[in-house]
Amino acid sequence: MLNEPEIRFVTINKQTDDFIILASDGLYDRFSSEECVALTRQKFMTMEVLEQDPFVVASHLVHEAVT
Repeated sequence: MLNEPEIRFVTINKQTDDFIILASDGLYDRFSSEECVALTRQKFMTMEVLEQDPFVVASHLVHEAVT
């Protein structure tokens, strides 16, 4: 267990960045960053644009990580 958080400063580009994933090491113990992005993108793509719900997507990530 780390007692120091990993902190990164990044510039968000509204043209190319679709979302941000903030997660604990528990998620990243199960999936790589690339896998998290792929799962997130896939879940968003199954939803109609005006019905995209970040909570539903986050719940999906958690469910995938624990099953």
